[in-house]
Amino acid sequence: MARTSRGAPRSDEEFTFVSPAVKYLLFIFNFIFWIISLVLVLIGVYARIVKHAETALACLAVDPAVMLLIVGVLMFIITFCGCVGSLRENLCLLQTFCICLIVIFILQLTAGVLGFIFSDKVINTMCGHNIQELDYIEAGNRIHTNGCIDKIVDWIHSNLFLLGGIALGLAIPQLAGMLLSQILMNQIKDQIELQNYNQKHSSDPWS
Repeated sequence: MARTSRGAPRSDEEFTFVSPAVKYLLFIFNFIFWIISLVLVLIGVYARIVKHAETALACLAVDPAVMLLIVGVLMFIITFCGCVGSLRENLCLLQTFCICLIVIFILQLTAGVLGFIFSDKVINTMCGHNIQELDYIEAGNRIHTNGCIDKIVDWIHSNLFLLGGIALGLAIPQLAGMLLSQILMNQIKDQIELQNYNQKHSSDPWS
């Protein structure tokens, strides 16, 4: 029986369009952010447990612990799709991962543009029963007379370069994830076409 020499080229069955470098680079990329998402969820759960119940319920909508939990869970789901999709070469999971990144990137971009346009249109959020009927000094002894939105806008204006760096730092991994997932999906589609072609010609060699 003849043996195949070591230097012989690989057969069509052994050839693959899927690059291991792209596949495992995308997996490592998602795995790192998957771990980060778990850390965010754990921090959010811990923060919710240690906080007083009445304080947490009073500001549930803007509770940082809740925000951490929401961001962590979303990151966990998205990166899970990326991890499994890259390892299993699953087009459905990879498409879900890529679409989620595109939607998040568009939402971030839209929020940044709207925040820049309406940065000067702030609302005084000083509130309280009969507080607005008092003068400024007396009201300041009872509540914070500077609204939260005013404080946030002032902080944003004084830290534009920092926020720009953070936004750029968030955008680069998202763009890298979209690029890698798109490359891998195209390679998987080419591999599927090759397999279908080989199956067709192996069953009907005269076609």
